[in-house]
Amino acid sequence: MANHTRFFLSLIANILLEALRRLGLAGTAMAEAQCQTIRLKLLKIGASVRVAVRKVWVKVLERLPVCGSVPACVRPLVAVESLNPEV
Repeated sequence: MANHTRFFLSLIANILLEALRRLGLAGTAMAEAQCQTIRLKLLKIGASVRVAVRKVWVKVLERLPVCGSVPACVRPLVAVESLNPEV
């Protein structure tokens, strides 16, 4: 049963990464990147998180190698109507 669960979670992760590549990375240098490369360069970002009662601070390294790529990948995803909840 555990192997089936791991398999399905891996399958879902690959489907989500494929959607990220198709919708968010189109027209960027990482549009043809493999799932492992996307995971390492975009999703596996070290950050320091500090939580207070009313605020959350997230500190990311200033010299992050793909710092310009992250906002470029997020903009198309926000613009997709099917991902925005209807009000």
